[in-house]
Amino acid sequence: MKLNLDKTKNYLIGVSGGPDSMALLDMSRKNELNIVVCHVNYQKRPTSNRDQKIVEDYCKKYGIKLFVSLVKEEHSGNFQNWARDYRYNFFKKIYFQEQCDYLLIAHQLDDYLETYILKRNRNVYCEELAIKKEGITYNMNVIRPLLEVLKEDLKNYCLNNKVDYGDDETNFTNSYARNVVRNEQLVYLNKQEKLEMFKEIEKQQLSQNEINKKVSEFYNKVVQDKHLLIREFMELNDEYKVLVLYKFIEKNIKINTSKLSYSRLQDIIKKIVSDKPNIFIELISRKEGLYKNYDILEIGALSQNQDFEFVLNSFQEIETKDFKVLSNGKKMEGIYVSEDDFPLIIRNYRENDVISLKSGHKKVNRIFIDKKIKLLERRKIPIVINRKNKIILISGIYRDVERKGLQSNIFVVKC
Repeated sequence: MKLNLDKTKNYLIGVSGGPDSMALLDMSRKNELNIVVCHVNYQKRPTSNRDQKIVEDYCKKYGIKLFVSLVKEEHSGNFQNWARDYRYNFFKKIYFQEQCDYLLIAHQLDDYLETYILKRNRNVYCEELAIKKEGITYNMNVIRPLLEVLKEDLKNYCLNNKVDYGDDETNFTNSYARNVVRNEQLVYLNKQEKLEMFKEIEKQQLSQNEINKKVSEFYNKVVQDKHLLIREFMELNDEYKVLVLYKFIEKNIKINTSKLSYSRLQDIIKKIVSDKPNIFIELISRKEGLYKNYDILEIGALSQNQDFEFVLNSFQEIETKDFKVLSNGKKMEGIYVSEDDFPLIIRNYRENDVISLKSGHKKVNRIFIDKKIKLLERRKIPIVINRKNKIILISGIYRDVERKGLQSNIFVVKC
């Protein structure tokens, strides 16, 4: 089988030892391509060492440079997502080390159809309805030259050309969503029906490409430096609001896109357009999500806003990762303190903090709202409290009204 690939380029091939990748490896060798091979052994199956040996024996027989990663580290969460990250990061390391021009992946037509059905079932926006033949992944130029070839034909190729391969026994179980599609839907389609389905998806992709162009056009208008401009976003029609928001999240947060259904995205949009000027919208537990800050939507993590607290027993110039204490600085970062004020506590904002004004008391949170301080910034601002538990300074924002006429002798600056 001719691959129609440039013989002057260098290729890295990801080879699992299964029929698809072994067929691709054999075709690449016979097409006289400049190749190196990568294999990842996750040690998750009884036959994983067998597959490694199949790849090793082939490469040794034909003098092909091989790199093997034997996975020893533990993983958490979705194994398939973790394994994909591990695999492509390993490929990336070898790709640049060996100065490769392209990474060849043995995805075939059955993989293409499975991916299409999975994406359709999840009801999420995707620029590609199935699998892209060429693209950039992990900063590598990726080519999938077998997308129009059925798995059955690749197995026959291996048998006819006496290329050894191993079957992954987990493919015959329904332990993964992809396996369910393969074993309960595609198994009932014959070769001709699969080829017709492929052609129909390719036609749909042409229409999808027109939608993608519009989404990219709108995205570039409403997103600047990873900030979504809410006023401009609101001018889009409802359909493109959903698609642009999906792209904004998908590009900036590593998230399982199955969690971004149309209904979920519509719910997020309702929160974005609500009257509340400052809200946090969880996407990955409390670890990462969206911050609405007045007219801007940005990506943020609650972990960015860790509490800090420091006790200052007497004046001294210090520097922590959160703030500096200096003997001079800007007016709104300074306050006069006497010996009776010590020890001072320098910390960030707490929910029930209150300051004293001439007209009474006011919540610090209300001050932040009035000053339009972003949610992500509020907990980074140092607050100074004297030993009577009175807030005397909110750096850059508020100074105790009773001390405004006194010359500041301590300045607390946010880092």
